[in-house]
Amino acid sequence: MLKPFAIVLVVLVGVPTVLWGFPGVWALVALIPAFIIAATAAHLMRPREAGSQSRPGVILLGVVFGLITGAGAVLTMWASAAPEEIVIAQDVVVPMPRDAVWRTVGDPMKRPAWNTWIHGIEPKGEGGPPAVGAAYNVDLFLERGTVRHEYELTAYTPEERTSFTITPLAGVSQIEDMRESITLGDGPDGKTTIHYELRYAVRSVLGRAIERLVIRRSLEKVVEASLARLEEEITK
Repeated sequence: MLKPFAIVLVVLVGVPTVLWGFPGVWALVALIPAFIIAATAAHLMRPREAGSQSRPGVILLGVVFGLITGAGAVLTMWASAAPEEIVIAQDVVVPMPRDAVWRTVGDPMKRPAWNTWIHGIEPKGEGGPPAVGAAYNVDLFLERGTVRHEYELTAYTPEERTSFTITPLAGVSQIEDMRESITLGDGPDGKTTIHYELRYAVRSVLGRAIERLVIRRSLEKVVEASLARLEEEITK
C-alpha cells in the first residue's frame, strides 16, 4: 500500500505545484485522498495474491470517495496558492468627449442608471456635490438578493478619475477591501476611453475557492453589463 500511496500523493501535490506553485501546509490535504486511493488499490491487488475475490462495493466506495476528496484537495491547494487580491478590469471606447462622459460617470446619483448591481443610492449626511470623503448608502443586488453597502469617494478628479470604497453595512462577507474606480482617457478621433476596475481581497483559503467558483464570474458579468449600459446611457 505504501507505494501507491506515495505515487498518488506525489501526483496530487506535484501537479498543482507545477501549475500554481507550492501550496505550503495545505499540501497536507492530499494525504486523505492519497490514503483512500491507495487503500482501494491495495484491496484490488490483495485478493489476486491471496486467491480470493475483491468486493465491488468497497472498490466503488473507494473510487467515489477518492475522486471527491482528491478534487477537494486540488481545489484547496489551488485556492491556497491563488493571490489574495483580485482585479476585474475592462475598457470601453465611446464616441463622446470627456466632458460628456463625465456628466454621467462623475455623478454618483446617476449610478443606478447604468451600474447593474446598484438598485438604489442616497447620500449620507447633508449630501452636497461629489467630493473626496462623501459617503452614500447603496443597495447592491448580489447573488442572494439586495444588500445595503456604503460607498465612500476616495478619489475625484473631474473628467479624469473617480474611485469608491465599498463596505457592507451588515453581515459577514469573505470579500474585503472592495474598491471601484473609473478612469477616463483620450481615445482616437475625439473619443473617450473608459477604464473600469473592481478590486477586492479574499484572505481565507475557503473564501478564495468560493470566489473563484461562484463569485468571480458573477462580478465579471456585472462589469460587462454595466459598461454596456453605460455606453448606451452616454450615447443616447
